[in-house]
Amino acid sequence: MNPDRQHEAIGKPRRLTHHVEMTIGNGIEGAREKRDTRHQRGLTRTASNRKTAWRVHHNTANNSLHAHPASCYRPGFGAFSLQSAEMILNGRVALYSAAAAMSALLGAVSPTFAQTAPTDRELQVYAGLHAAAANGDVAEIERLIADGENSNLQDANSRTPLIVAVFRRHHVAAQALLRLGAKPNAMDLQRYDIVTIAAVQNDLEMLKLALAGGASPRNIISQYDGTALIAAAHLGHVEIVRTLIAAGAPLDHVNNLGWTALIEAIVLGNGSKNHVDTVEALVKAGADVDIKDRHGSTALDHARQRGYTEMVKILTPASGRRT
Repeated sequence: MNPDRQHEAIGKPRRLTHHVEMTIGNGIEGAREKRDTRHQRGLTRTASNRKTAWRVHHNTANNSLHAHPASCYRPGFGAFSLQSAEMILNGRVALYSAAAAMSALLGAVSPTFAQTAPTDRELQVYAGLHAAAANGDVAEIERLIADGENSNLQDANSRTPLIVAVFRRHHVAAQALLRLGAKPNAMDLQRYDIVTIAAVQNDLEMLKLALAGGASPRNIISQYDGTALIAAAHLGHVEIVRTLIAAGAPLDHVNNLGWTALIEAIVLGNGSKNHVDTVEALVKAGADVDIKDRHGSTALDHARQRGYTEMVKILTPASGRRT
């Protein structure tokens, strides 16, 4: 996997809340009951009916892709066959719809999906400062800026040379751009700044030089109106989380999914040691453990539902400390 791509999450963190899991589970059981009932009745379908059902299923699925564009990133989603039609004919549409809903949600809640590093094609056509930043060529960066090139020029995805350098993990080049006038809080088209890009990449050195260069840990980023701290907590990047906390990142910011960094570390984490340590760092820093999500569940509720014993031990003593 190309290390510059931002389409993977460490440790395969969980992506679904308990209520969604229950909804999908109920849908599957209901579909199985319908299937068994129809099977007992000896229901049959002709090839003509199968073709008709396939067309209906295909058109319905295409509409769902427009409703959930994030699902387009999921491998295999939107690819249908005669077997898909037979699933409908056998009464399994609820099962397939549940799987499709799961797929769309998996794509929707992952912050890493939204980050878009420069593609190979873009890297080939870059010129000037963007090319120098992509290559980590500090001497060329200094020469071009001295000759008057705009250090904050944006590419087609609104990436500045600084953002490109951060995506490419060129620390010295990023530092040079910051020193020579690059805007530290610029955002790309997906509304990601260099602090969040470094946080997602678990690039502690880049994060520290970004903060030293004037980048803010308080920026509201991405289509989810989140923060770099929420993204780092989601992935269990413990040292990034600790550094952001020390830099003044907002502990209790709630994104538009209804989650704080603490809740996201549990809901989208996998219960690993890194996620346990992340929860501990947030609680020790004073994060409010009693904030409820849209369904009335606290971080402690989520930890109990998932059987995350170590997290429960950390969260229980802190419950109610702000009341």
